[in-house]
Amino acid sequence: MTIELRIKQIRKDLGLTQTDLGNIASVSKQAVSSWERGVSEPERDAVLKIQQKLHINPNWILGTSNQKLLNPGKVNEEPAEYKSHPSSKTMQAAKLLSKLPNREQDELINYIKTRCQIIHANQLSDQLAANFIAESSDQKNQTK
Repeated sequence: MTIELRIKQIRKDLGLTQTDLGNIASVSKQAVSSWERGVSEPERDAVLKIQQKLHINPNWILGTSNQKLLNPGKVNEEPAEYKSHPSSKTMQAAKLLSKLPNREQDELINYIKTRCQIIHANQLSDQLAANFIAESSDQKNQTK
């Protein structure tokens, strides 16, 4: 997977806009757009900010590692960035949710939690499959 696809995947998986990711990386929305289109690549400082705030392995972003998350065991913990700076979509969802009766709010929150767990499980499966393929390829190369 290319750098531009990895950056876009991070952003989409986390429900961030290009502006949100730009704010995290201290760059403009246009810079993020350029990364995602393959016009340019993120500078080291931007990658480090994404790593620090989103717990994404910078080597995964650059395509030199199959491990996407720095701390896979802490995936269910929300990064501090989201607690202090929710995205515009998060704010919109919170406003809409607050207009519903408490019972419906609880049902939707449980649905979202379940959906996030499914997405996380799929990501881990993809990561394990990629690691298995890489290891299999390495073993084939060693036997030649």
